[in-house]
Amino acid sequence: MLKLFLALSLIFATSSAVRPGPVVIATKGEVWPKPQTEVKSEKYFIIRPHSFTFQPPADVGCVNFLDDALKRYWTLIAITGSLTTANKRVPTLDANYVGYLDSLNIELTGDCPDEEVRPDFGDDESYSLTISATAASTLSAPSIWGVLRGLETFSQLAYMVDGAIWINVTTITDFPRFPHRGLLLDTSRHYLPVSIILETLDAMAYNKFNVFHWHITDDHSFPYQSRTFPELSIQGAYHPVAKIYDQVEVRRIIEYARLRGIRVIPEFDTPGHTQSWGVAYPELLTTCYSDGQATGELGPMDPSKSSTYDFITKLFTEVVEVFPDSYFHIGGDEVDFGCWQSNADIAAFMTLNNMTDYSQLESYFIQKVVDLLNDLQAKYLVWEEVFVNGVDIPNSTVVHVWRGNGFSTLDTVTKAGKFGLFSSCWYLDQLANGGDWQKFYNCEPLFLIRDEEQRKLVLGGEACMWAEAVNEYNVVPRIWPRASATAEKLWSAEDVNDAEAAKARLEEHTCRMNTRGIRAQPPNGPGLFITLTLIVASHAIDPGPAVIATKGEVWPKPQQQQKSSDYLVIRPHIFSFKVPNDVGCPDFLDDALIRYWRIISSTASLERRGRLQEVGKPSHKKFWHSDANFVGYLDSLKIDLSGECQDEDVRPDFGDVENYTLTVTTKEATLSAPSIWGFLRGLETFSQLIYLEEDALIINATTINDFPRFPHRGLLLDTSRHFIPVYVILETLEAMAYNKFNVFHWHITDDQSFPFKSHVFPELSDKGAYHPISKVYQPNDVKKIIEYARLRGIRVIPEIDTPGHTRSWGVSHPELLTTCYSNATPTGELGPLDPTKNATYKFLTKLFTEVVNVFPDSYFHIGGDEVDFACWKSNPQIAAFMKKNDIKTYSQLEDFYVQKVLDLLHNLNSKHLVWEEVFVNGVNIPNSTVVHIWRDDGIETLNNVTKAGKLAIFSSCWYLDHLAEGGDWLKFYNCEILDFPGTDQQKKLVLGGEACMWTESVNEYNLISRVWPRASAAAEKLWSAKNIDVEDAATRLEEHACRMNHRGIQAEPPNGPGVCL
Repeated sequence: MLKLFLALSLIFATSSAVRPGPVVIATKGEVWPKPQTEVKSEKYFIIRPHSFTFQPPADVGCVNFLDDALKRYWTLIAITGSLTTANKRVPTLDANYVGYLDSLNIELTGDCPDEEVRPDFGDDESYSLTISATAASTLSAPSIWGVLRGLETFSQLAYMVDGAIWINVTTITDFPRFPHRGLLLDTSRHYLPVSIILETLDAMAYNKFNVFHWHITDDHSFPYQSRTFPELSIQGAYHPVAKIYDQVEVRRIIEYARLRGIRVIPEFDTPGHTQSWGVAYPELLTTCYSDGQATGELGPMDPSKSSTYDFITKLFTEVVEVFPDSYFHIGGDEVDFGCWQSNADIAAFMTLNNMTDYSQLESYFIQKVVDLLNDLQAKYLVWEEVFVNGVDIPNSTVVHVWRGNGFSTLDTVTKAGKFGLFSSCWYLDQLANGGDWQKFYNCEPLFLIRDEEQRKLVLGGEACMWAEAVNEYNVVPRIWPRASATAEKLWSAEDVNDAEAAKARLEEHTCRMNTRGIRAQPPNGPGLFITLTLIVASHAIDPGPAVIATKGEVWPKPQQQQKSSDYLVIRPHIFSFKVPNDVGCPDFLDDALIRYWRIISSTASLERRGRLQEVGKPSHKKFWHSDANFVGYLDSLKIDLSGECQDEDVRPDFGDVENYTLTVTTKEATLSAPSIWGFLRGLETFSQLIYLEEDALIINATTINDFPRFPHRGLLLDTSRHFIPVYVILETLEAMAYNKFNVFHWHITDDQSFPFKSHVFPELSDKGAYHPISKVYQPNDVKKIIEYARLRGIRVIPEIDTPGHTRSWGVSHPELLTTCYSNATPTGELGPLDPTKNATYKFLTKLFTEVVNVFPDSYFHIGGDEVDFACWKSNPQIAAFMKKNDIKTYSQLEDFYVQKVLDLLHNLNSKHLVWEEVFVNGVNIPNSTVVHIWRDDGIETLNNVTKAGKLAIFSSCWYLDHLAEGGDWLKFYNCEILDFPGTDQQKKLVLGGEACMWTESVNEYNLISRVWPRASAAAEKLWSAKNIDVEDAATRLEEHACRMNHRGIQAEPPNGPGVCL
């Protein structure tokens, strides 16, 4: 399904959090999707996992099936309490505590005849659950599927308090609103590994979905391995071994789903979306013509040939045998009539069969396929175009509604007596910045349909994850918890429609999924900025990747490069670096060489590339033996470090020389640099020149002379709005080195939390972090991050933003913040730091002295953005201070504050950066101050800042949290920061820029894929020459994103459908 759509997302205003901590406080022990009826008491039990058991019925016919489920849910309940604390006391003095819950009786009132029981359409999934204070607790259901849904609910009722698992006395009667509650997953545009599909199925079970709609093939690739027609995947998949689903894997997925009560409905979309079929069998597709001449293009399946139906009969007979579900999705969407119209043979066929329009031809094709499926006793679903185009389909057909006018189409479908399935407003690929689950939640599929008989024809719906812009690294956080909104709309009562009330439950549910191993993104950020984004997508005319990746091209693009078609082969077991003997930092150098030797060696790893099946195959004649461009083996790279590297503690600093030259000739290879930092950049380039051809490492003869365009090339990471674990920060630093970034701007604290562990003021994180132990950066963590960055030539600049964005400070030190007033009475709210108190500056002196000592970089970012003057204005003490000190405006008061901080940093021999508001508000800052420009009118501000003689860095067009559907790296790439009407002298004051990752809507699970390769666009704009061809960049970025994947960086796809091999 390819679309042209306007992502009409809810638009949220950004604002400072009024209070520190999460914007939405998660519930405890609330169920998602919301049960039909639930009565919950304040009374509660404690569950001890080592003592707790399920008591199943004795005479069940599917004992192993049930046992598998009970073991699975026992484990889920046990991990609810896996994060223990020291306090595990039994609350015997609490009147609501009623004892231990040591068992749950399972009553299966219906039949479960054997172990091969399979879910099917219309299964009874109802259950009742009673957690009783006076009698045995019981889960009762008429079917095994109701037992599964009830077990999920029971597991969600359990929550942790003080290291113990609590569960409230509760009575629930529950059943689904719709029988078909599905998730569509596209595995053609990007191949998704089996492990990702299994993770998706687990998450589906946690959300009570019951249909996995597997859109397994499409134009781009045919990853299903057919027994009958193996050539379909051998030639039509992205890779015939690594990127297919063999029969064993398909069976595994079906079985995994069965055990969770999930049906697997395959979709083999026809007659369109079949370009990948034509790679092996071009005769199946229609030959397209122009002016009577074949164009070389192939269109949809050729419906005029009997051989087409012979082929489909054989293939679909196999598919129906492999997939046991009673339904089969035959597609039928977006059929390109243009190619049919151009073909004279089809015109003759239509004349022969009295057809006057192409909808009749489509109807002819569909009827043939429907007859085939009827013969196979398979029911079927079709996309809405089959109905809309007037194809004659029986009432038993399920029409899958997906386009923008879906509510009206669903009404029309059901008025015609057809079954309907709804997806129009649940397209998960239509993505805003994050936290956009409400647009899915606020969709009521039946809101146009009031007739009860029509309503009965709506079987349910599906959330759809099309894979143009997702791969194995970002698909799970892209789906969850956004699909959870759809899950509740399909399970819960129609009057469960208050998104505001759902927020806290979804916050808990997302955390619960995280705990269970599902990499769900945050649902409710501290402040949401969701853009109105126009996304245009179109068919890929040819099968295969939308953009073909280069081989051995460098990102960022070097300043000067000459590349020959002559090439050498690298043998990792022989290759070595030849280093100078007299370098002053041999350990530093050795660390880099070992790291890059491993990178080069792993480039040859078929296992790392998902091609383990090819390992150990019989050797064949090496292709280079007969290639005139092969000029020999490259067994070493000579390192020539012409400048000093005085000692092992060498540290990167602003203005370091990062130049290098790299020469790979037919006789030798040399990397020469005047500094250790240029040496690191050159090593990165050398590693990128190497590429895999068949099973050999190739490097072309090349000469490069390279240097950065700007000295400051940074990435800002916010670790306050969501805590980012150390291992994710280290992965970020690794990726920064691969992109030649040299500044890690660590926005470590903000209103929401204070995760920096200060030894001077430990209470700041004890009270101001999200958690005083698990959500803080201990001194050793900070040292580890700084050292990891140093070894990669990356500076770490801390930002402790003041005087605003300091609400988290006030949890432990409310006296530091301004008391806000209304009508001369304190409101209970606290504003920015109070600039009138000497105590404020004494506190800052101690804290900033510690920070400067911990972070060795010569620069410190003091913030200064978004200061809320309103609270200052309301405070009578501040008014009195301003009058006493002849301060007329609040900008002057800010000036007073900033000057105090600058004096403090001057005394600490620390240079400083500030956000642009400090300059714009007229604060008197010295020319040595670096002004960080970030707002929408950034180019104009940059002109004004440099005209005033100030240094500047730029971020306005590189905000990575401003997210479109995917492949939006171009908007970052097309940003030229020197496009302002300033003098050459002004432009010399622009030190560079930073890409910024604010974390309202990201956490550890989606951060990396959200940053990369989008930040790579900013990296090239900051390193490379000004004018670079965008088309050339797209192919190089395709390779670079794949290269990062192979190196362990979970980068998302940059350019639509494709493959990384």
